Amino acid sequence: MECNCELEIERLRAQLLKVAEDEGLDSERTVVLSRELDLLINEFEKHKAENVIKKIL
Repeated sequence: MECNCELEIERLRAQLLKVAEDEGLDSERTVVLSRELDLLINEFEKHKAENVIKKIL
């Protein structure tokens, strides 16, 4: 599966900041968005690392 996540990361980050500002850092929506963002960033970094390995090999 190809990952082209940069725009989605930025969109989710902006949404997270808005929700955190409006509802607080400990709101359920803030925590859920934060976890989603973490997963997306991890997926993005994994794909970057895989691409580097492919280039080396």
